Amino acid sequence: MKQIVGICLVKNEEHFIAWVLLNAVEFCDKILVIENQSEDRTPIIVKQIASQYNHVELISVKDGNNTHKYVEKYAGTSTWIFRIDGDEVFDPLALQRMRKRLLSGEFDNYWLVAASTLHVLGIDFSESIAYGFSPPGAHELQNLYNFNAIESWEPGRRERLHGHSNIAFRTGYSLNSINSVWKQQNWKTSDFRAMHMCFMPRSPLDGKFSDKDDRWGTRTSVADMRLSRRIKRSISKKYANKLDRKNLRYSKGQVSQLKFENFIRPEIIRQFDPELENVIETVQNVSRSRKNWIHSIKVPDITTTQFN
Repeated sequence: MKQIVGICLVKNEEHFIAWVLLNAVEFCDKILVIENQSEDRTPIIVKQIASQYNHVELISVKDGNNTHKYVEKYAGTSTWIFRIDGDEVFDPLALQRMRKRLLSGEFDNYWLVAASTLHVLGIDFSESIAYGFSPPGAHELQNLYNFNAIESWEPGRRERLHGHSNIAFRTGYSLNSINSVWKQQNWKTSDFRAMHMCFMPRSPLDGKFSDKDDRWGTRTSVADMRLSRRIKRSISKKYANKLDRKNLRYSKGQVSQLKFENFIRPEIIRQFDPELENVIETVQNVSRSRKNWIHSIKVPDITTTQFN
């Protein structure tokens, strides 16, 4: 029988982890939350969610770079692996439609399915409006992996779903077998759409965001930190500090304004995150601080009132 297994690798994600998991919990038959020694409230929130949803499993690890092993056993089975990060918020109603399409076999000829994506610069919760960068200018989020398309995938000690050169594909599949949903459906009608909160603080530990230090205040990813260390060793600190793949990949093209009325479910999230109001206030403050830049590039349909 076909199944959908979510895998979420988290470290210090308390701002959005409840929103992320609760929007995806009905989409997945199982969700593995791999917790990598967070120092904020992330594990507390995940434990509370797992106590209510039996198919959510919390796994604590000391090394996030040795987590691919948790999905290796699904290779060659009728399993879709749903990669979700602690800053990727999917539309739960759209996911209901997408689940039916996946289980019906509509996407079986593809290795990867990419979502309609908004890399969020700002949010107005009162109007359910978000603005940010989208494909084709910015990079798409590739979240659904068809493990029935592969014979084996054993890259060794790697972060989950990394090490594509080690994939042994079945005949007819390759790394290029990708279905980009956003090319067939616009944002409003998409059955697979996500707000990527990569330009927002994901934890109180992230501190204040400063455009002076970093274009959008993005958090350095684990992969970037590893690569940065290698560059420092082989070249120099000067060039390593300029490395920021998130800005290079996600802050491209025209800024779009989109509605997200189906994404937020505060009445449910508050059960697991009593500090939700503080999170919303933090996001709103970051959004307001960017209003001058947004208006300077004349984004269509954005009015000053929604940021005041």
